Amino acid sequence: MKNAKIIFFAAMLFLAFVARGAMAGTATLTWTVGSESDLAGYKIYYGTSPRAAACHNLTHGYANVQNVVGKVGTYTFNNLADGVTYYFSVTAYDNASPANESCFSAEVNKAIPAITCTNRAYSSWSVCTNGNQTRTVTSVTPSGCTGGTTEALQQTCNSGSAGACTSFGYSAWSACMNGQRTRTITNAVPSGCSAANPLLQESCSNICTSWTYSSFGSCTGGVQTRSILSSFPAGCTGGNSSTQTSCTTSTTGGTTGGNTVGTTDGAASGTTTAGIITGGNTSASTATTPPITPAVGAGSSFEEQIRILAIAIRNQETRQQVAEKKEAILTQVYGKKASGIPVADKERISYYLTNNSSSIMKASEKDKRITLELFAAAFNGSQPKNDADWQDILRIQNGIYPKRFSKTAEVKALGAFRKIYGRNPNFKKKEDEKAIKMMAYGVRSDKRDLKKERAAITMFKKKVKKSPATVNDWIAVNAIAYSGVKK
Repeated sequence: MKNAKIIFFAAMLFLAFVARGAMAGTATLTWTVGSESDLAGYKIYYGTSPRAAACHNLTHGYANVQNVVGKVGTYTFNNLADGVTYYFSVTAYDNASPANESCFSAEVNKAIPAITCTNRAYSSWSVCTNGNQTRTVTSVTPSGCTGGTTEALQQTCNSGSAGACTSFGYSAWSACMNGQRTRTITNAVPSGCSAANPLLQESCSNICTSWTYSSFGSCTGGVQTRSILSSFPAGCTGGNSSTQTSCTTSTTGGTTGGNTVGTTDGAASGTTTAGIITGGNTSASTATTPPITPAVGAGSSFEEQIRILAIAIRNQETRQQVAEKKEAILTQVYGKKASGIPVADKERISYYLTNNSSSIMKASEKDKRITLELFAAAFNGSQPKNDADWQDILRIQNGIYPKRFSKTAEVKALGAFRKIYGRNPNFKKKEDEKAIKMMAYGVRSDKRDLKKERAAITMFKKKVKKSPATVNDWIAVNAIAYSGVKK
């Protein structure tokens, strides 16, 4: 198939605006089918943002691709999200191996209208308090709708007209904050009754498991102190924090030694249990000696003052280098997004990179950095934000599929599979499913086979027409080598 013919075809793309109703969230594309004898099919690229390039082999910006096999001139998308605008472009490809594929057609778009709610279900009225009671919307019809008419969510009432309440229904308890947790009344019996000592608050234990600290102060009387900047989880109290360490002052005014217990540079202290970073005490590194304030007195010589100042500058530079290294790693993994990562998340990432206190976390800093990159590639460039994310980080590091699902990553993996193997995956075959998972989430084999990897690189070059260079390229090579897929 001549590439020019494909490009001529691709300009003839139309988008049908289907009436809403039973086919809500629907868009139908039609195009002129080419007459070439070797025409094998079409690919529809689409997403919620306009494309950023003219060809599929560039960074085009589309999140999804739909393959349409054969000389077919129409395709209908169902179940598109309401209230969202979608953008579409089409390419054609021939039956060569690997297939030749055209650049994009002209881009078309369709705004999927939001669905108006036709019905709402409500909770029971709350207990009458100070002459008012409220209720909430518990569900809407159809699902995912917006707007429409909402009945009153608040009304006046006559407190006590139905007598004292005999029983209550409650919401779940809130998170423990400052030793207390709360809940609300969701319903009461009989309706319209007045409150009769419902249990809405109780004491609870919310022990701190990790902390971030300020720098240690200067050595005074053999002791250095620091303050707690934040603790985890939010609102916690107690726990075994460490804000003091012993130290000695050398004859040149420098602080040395000391039995430091606690975390350094604000890193989250702890051990790992079931993939969650939790509390504990960690011995500090002597490389993180804090800056020293020169002790300049009337009896100090000029040379001694210079010596003390030099030690202070050197220690400050050491801390600055550590901080710059952390930021450099974050920038390498997350690019411009690194500057927006909360300090607490940065500290957990730094702790993960440097801590090998348990077998499940044991790996080189390079391998852990790669794991963070794989997680970011699978989940739209995001950093781990909660315990569930950190469990998935450790799963990927240890060769296990994450529990979290990424539609974007698996769609990209599907496209990579087709490009490499020239066919659709057969999910009844465990090797094909394994390849898709490995390509989507970057899960690696726990044992390396250099012979298999060399063969995989050769196959990648042959099918993709380039050497592996990006994170996604090497993920694909890993899947070729270890998934066990046959052509």
